[in-house]
Amino acid sequence: MPVDETTLERRALTRSIAVTAVLGAIGIVWGITSGSQMILRAESTGWRVAAFRGLGMTIGFVVLWVLVDSSWDQAAPYVDPVMVIITCVVFLPAPVAMVRSTVVELLEGAPPAEVQQPVLTIVREVFAEFEIEEPVVRMTKVGPKLYVEIDAEVRPDATVADEHRVRSEVRRRLQSLPLDVWLNFELVPPGGQA
Repeated sequence: MPVDETTLERRALTRSIAVTAVLGAIGIVWGITSGSQMILRAESTGWRVAAFRGLGMTIGFVVLWVLVDSSWDQAAPYVDPVMVIITCVVFLPAPVAMVRSTVVELLEGAPPAEVQQPVLTIVREVFAEFEIEEPVVRMTKVGPKLYVEIDAEVRPDATVADEHRVRSEVRRRLQSLPLDVWLNFELVPPGGQA
């Protein structure tokens, strides 16, 4: 079956729009991902999904274009529903992961290991410098705020000034983290309630 010139122009326009949408979305994703704010990461995920969805649409258009003028013409009406199903299955993990991490934060669960590790390293270094036994460290993260609670036992002759020096050093080093750290710090004598 011959294809008229108007149909060819429409197909070319459709493909060029799809390619432009994909390239534009990819460009925006690269621009946004340089930020560290959670809202930028969420927006980046949205644009990434849009870019891949546009890519899927482009592939769907190409498959449809090939099918329409072939002996597989009867399969053409099924290309769109199949692409929708594939898109849903492929893109579901990104929003599910974002919702999961948000729920963990709202329930004040422990932050991920990449957030905990620098804090634990700083605390261990400072406590080793001041010759204090390793403390109990608890953390929770909500948005950009990281709540850190430190409890430890110290020598009986430790003074409030000693506690202040340790706390100040921990606080100073934690300020290097890209989060708003809220520090709760308690040192008690041996056998005291920590």
